[in-house]
Amino acid sequence: MNLISVRLQSFFGILIIQAGVNFTPVCASEPTMEELRREWSRIFPQPAPVPSPARLVPDDLSILEKEFLLIRPFDYPAASLSRSLRTIREYTPPLRQAHAACVKIITPSWHGAGVVISPEGDILTSYHLVAGVPGASIVTLEGRVYSVTNIQAHSIVHDLALLKIPAKTPVFLPINTGAMPAPGGALQIIGHPEDTSWKLTLGKVIRHYRDAGTQVLHFEAGIGPGNSGGPVVDEAGRLCAITACSARLTDGSKVKVGVDIGAIRDFLESPRTPIPFTDLAALEKNRRMADFLGSLYIRMEDSLSQWLAAMAAVTVETNGIASVSSSPQLRLVAPRQSAQTAAKLLMFRILMTHCAQQEGLDPRLYRSMADTSASMTHLIDGLAAAHGSAAPGQMKLTIAGIALHRDQAKLLFGKALGALEESGQALNLTDSAPLKQKQIATLREAYFPTGCHAESPRL
Repeated sequence: MNLISVRLQSFFGILIIQAGVNFTPVCASEPTMEELRREWSRIFPQPAPVPSPARLVPDDLSILEKEFLLIRPFDYPAASLSRSLRTIREYTPPLRQAHAACVKIITPSWHGAGVVISPEGDILTSYHLVAGVPGASIVTLEGRVYSVTNIQAHSIVHDLALLKIPAKTPVFLPINTGAMPAPGGALQIIGHPEDTSWKLTLGKVIRHYRDAGTQVLHFEAGIGPGNSGGPVVDEAGRLCAITACSARLTDGSKVKVGVDIGAIRDFLESPRTPIPFTDLAALEKNRRMADFLGSLYIRMEDSLSQWLAAMAAVTVETNGIASVSSSPQLRLVAPRQSAQTAAKLLMFRILMTHCAQQEGLDPRLYRSMADTSASMTHLIDGLAAAHGSAAPGQMKLTIAGIALHRDQAKLLFGKALGALEESGQALNLTDSAPLKQKQIATLREAYFPTGCHAESPRL
């Protein structure tokens, strides 16, 4: 039979794919081709053993993608205050009071809105507006500027924060205790979008909904960057929600989202723990890193499944070249997909190395990334070990070594998921991203079941 050779250039060298013929071992003690193939099939069975949890989907109306409505410095020209003030005389008294209770919140990174909710100067706004920044300034409608360095209370789940200015204020918007407008009901949204300050925009209720552990309001309105944290009020000027983001739902529809008054009441009734902006910024940095890693690990598992499936298609063949002792030389014939998925794993390892260099990283996150990087290394080394030809006895050792690489990688990836899950619980990700945490828990249990304390196998 003629031999067919195809050379594939990969990041770890040249793989030679060859179709060969069966052979008879020279030494009776050497394994047969059938034995080697059975061993390979045992190590990498078809189909891939770990199903991806990426197929877990939220409800049809859950948020799939969102964009916070923040405006960064110099994105737009200086805001025009007079443009919106010309129509204030046309507002009803309750709406005029809501308009005056709205404030502008300016941070070194962006600005948004907030609303005064008590005569003591309590200001309600979005958590994402004040998280991760060193401090904030609050500007009232009459032009007074206050600097704040502490956050009185915050909730990642509800995306709410409570600030306080060091002054009494006669203008405030009391918390709504009445009935909420039904779907189709009119709304007014106040904020500082684009180049306009204290702009009132008309909207309407789409639905009241519960998403990611909090109550939200889906509404329709022509608002944009600068509206985050601002009040959403009904026709009577009563607070209905705090503007949170623009979102695309899993059913494909696009809506504006506000934190519903029910969640606002729950937040304000909870115990308050003041925290400096700087301390919260450090916590938020780790929270965002953990959230990013969660998304990365879910996608990474798809590549792991692809790699396992590709390796299951690898076969043991002869290259038709005998050594001096006339012992047949064997090669692991790898499909193109194994090289492609191994390249993806190399990219993941580089990304893990870069993330691990971040300052102030939570030790559990660092441990997770270190384990992941080691896991990727083992998988890459496992495929690289398939390069080159060997005698049957040496090929058996090569296959055993690849099995150890695979087992080490699986164990370390499971430990990485466990460290990430532990860190996520400590950083309140369990409630703020329940679907992602469920996916991480599913992966962790598949790769490293609860109660498993086995150490990594050693080469």
